[in-house]
Order: sequence, then C-alpha cells, then structure tokens
Amino acid sequence: MKPATRKPVRKYLAQWAEPESGRVRPCLGEDRRYGHVLCIPAHGEGKGILQTLSSVPEGPRGEILTIVVVNDTNASPAWAREANQVSLAALGGGTARPTGSGTTMERHVHSSGDLLVVDRTHSGQPLPEGQGVGLARKIGADMALALWSADRIESPWIHCSDADVSFPADYFSRPLATAGDLLLDDGPAAFVYDFRHILEPDPEVARAALRYEIFLRYYVLGLRSAGSPYAFHTIGSTLAISPLAYAQARGFPKRRAAEDFHLLAKLAKLGPVVPLPGEPILLSGRVSTRVPFGTGAGIAKELERVQASEFYPAYDPRIFTWLGVWLRTLGSLSSENLPEASSLDDCLSEHAAAAPDVDAALLHHILDELGALGHAEAGRGQGLRRLHERFDALRTLRFIHSLRDHHFPSIPLEEAIRKAGFISGDVLADEQDLASSRLALARIEATEHS
Repeated sequence: MKPATRKPVRKYLAQWAEPESGRVRPCLGEDRRYGHVLCIPAHGEGKGILQTLSSVPEGPRGEILTIVVVNDTNASPAWAREANQVSLAALGGGTARPTGSGTTMERHVHSSGDLLVVDRTHSGQPLPEGQGVGLARKIGADMALALWSADRIESPWIHCSDADVSFPADYFSRPLATAGDLLLDDGPAAFVYDFRHILEPDPEVARAALRYEIFLRYYVLGLRSAGSPYAFHTIGSTLAISPLAYAQARGFPKRRAAEDFHLLAKLAKLGPVVPLPGEPILLSGRVSTRVPFGTGAGIAKELERVQASEFYPAYDPRIFTWLGVWLRTLGSLSSENLPEASSLDDCLSEHAAAAPDVDAALLHHILDELGALGHAEAGRGQGLRRLHERFDALRTLRFIHSLRDHHFPSIPLEEAIRKAGFISGDVLADEQDLASSRLALARIEATEHS
C-alpha cells in the first residue's frame, strides 16, 4: 500500500474506528493471513445463520475470514435476544477455539477459513439504542480495514453482506476479475452485486417480495434513464467496498436503517459505485421487523396494502424526465464551451424545451426550494463531478419526493412500468407472472449497464 493510501486509513483507524478494530489482530494470532474478508451483522437469526455461512464459497486468493457481529440492544425484543444466544451457541459449535479476551470476540474454524464471532449482545456488550445494524456493520468493516491495513488480507475489497443470504460461487473472484488490485484513484469505490429475493412458500408473501424487487429495479432504471450517477441499488448485503474509499467516507454511519444508502452516497463522491452483474446473491424474501424499512419491512407494508385493497405505489415516470432535464442542465454548466453570459436559467429553459411536458418555471421553483440552484451556481466551472457531488444521492431523493408530493402523485407499480419510456419491451405481459417480470427487468438492467 502506497504511503498516500496508508495515511487516510491510519487516520480513520486512529480517530473514527470502533474499539474492536484494535483488538482483532491479537485475537486472530500474529501469523494468520487471509485471501478475503467478509463482514456479516446478525440479529435474531438463531441457527439460520449457519445456512448462510455454509454457502460462503472459496476465494481465489486463499482462505476466507468471515466476521460475524451478533448484536442487539437492551431494548431489543425478547425473541431477538433469545435467537442471538442460539446463534452464538451454534457459531461456537463443538470446534470453538476461543482466542480473544473474555467472551466478546472469538475465533472458530470454518470450512472456508476462519470465523470471527463478535458478541455485541446483552450477554456481552450490547449496542447503544438507535445504533443497530449501522454500528454492527461498522464494527465488522472497521476490523476488516485494520487487518487489510496490516497486510493480513490480500484482496483489496471489504465484502459486506447479511446473515440471511446465499452467495454465488464466484462471489470473491468477480471484483478481482473486474478491477483487479486497483486502488481508488484508478478503480471503483465500491461494487454492488446483482441480487434476487428467495420466494417464501406463502404465495401472498412471495408476491409482496416480487413487487418490492420490481419496484427497486424500476427505480434504478429510472435514475439511469435520467443520467444520474447514483443509479445503483443500495442494499447492504450486496457490497464490496474499496478499503481506501471506506476510510475516506468514515465508515458506515451508526444508524438503525439506511446505513447502506448513506455510505454509498458518500462513496459515490469518491469514485464510481459499479453494478456487478452475474450470478446474483440470493436474499431472503421474508417479512421482518428488524429495521424500520428495507426488504423485510417493505414486504410487510405490501401485505398491509393487499389487505386494505391498496395499490403498490411507484414514482410517476415523468419524475425521471424532469430529473433528466436538471442533470443535463448541470452537464451544460460544467462545459468549458458554455459562454460566460449563459445563465443557469438559460440552460434550464433550453433543456426543458427539448423534453416533453416539462415546465421550466415550475422546475426552477422546485430546485430553488431544495437549494439546488445555489449549489449549482457555486459549483459552476468546477467540473461535472463536483456538480454531482453537490446534487448528491440525498438531494436527488429529496427532488424526487418533492415532485411526488406536490406535482406527480404515485401511481400503481404496474401502470408506472407500462408508461415508463425507459423500460423496453412488455415486461408485464402477464400480470400474474411477477417472477418473469422481475427477471425481465434484471436483464434490462444488466444489458443497459454493460
């Protein structure tokens, strides 16, 4: 690792990393080195986590270190706390080889290499309230970063996933095949693997999971059609992160939910976040209340809508047309050939006039209320990347929500897909075959990205 690369990593580990990162090396032993590292938070999984761990494949660079952070808070429900104790017992099994001090951190043998179990439950050191999965992910990734910095991990990618998934056989080799050992200056800040939800036997739950996944893919395709640099999925179980970018972004935010969205939003300002097509990671399609929103909560909400005879809401596709006008305006502002006399209003009006049914005055008003116009003017002449950093993923989402709340109310998901000019083909030819529809959207995603 170059000195210029080592400095921000050292700074992060010294100032912002969790205490576990300082204890991981002696826990593993000074002679242990690994080809790859995988970080998994576990909350309320019971013995189910063993199925996920059994799917961890071999890696091309040697043994895998899988870091599992079993976590709860003092406010966690009894069922989750009990399930965590079952997880801890199952992970230790009959081959436990404790090497950490106390019971907080233990190393165990695993078929793919080693398993490092961190106990952040009420039986050890519970997480503070309000810092659930975000802090659990940060603990694991901080430990991985410390090991990578000490040349104990050969692969230049910190893999992050969840305790209810199944991994493809080329999981560890795919980022290396795509980017090799490129550091941040030369390569991506992160990769996002493709995914599929495993369907539950209950047909209503299965349909809810399919609609949720279809909506996710529709949204990313909409962002991509607008030219957004933030057109990628933000699912914490699908990430491979550059260690340098992770340190520069100051790690996962300590949030109960949406920690993946907020970290990826920061990473995208440091380098590309690249979709990684190929065999998908299989995600659980179960109902869950572990976090306030996300897959499990989204499926639960859809089941409630079905009971109430309500439609699955999706953004009106016109929203992405309006977003595209604004992003093309930013492109014009960044151009060296733009005359100095040309104002932001001139650029906005020109691009609005070329798009169907876009009201330049109304778009100007919305952007002004969001503070986007001032940020764009301040960044004029600094290049398109800096303009996109100012109009970032969070501001993009606020822009979309403002249009939804005040001008283009949500419409049924099926209607949105039919009206979306950015989705080619009739992916909803059979409304009863949602499984085929999600695969069709996945193919469009993969084709348009390649």
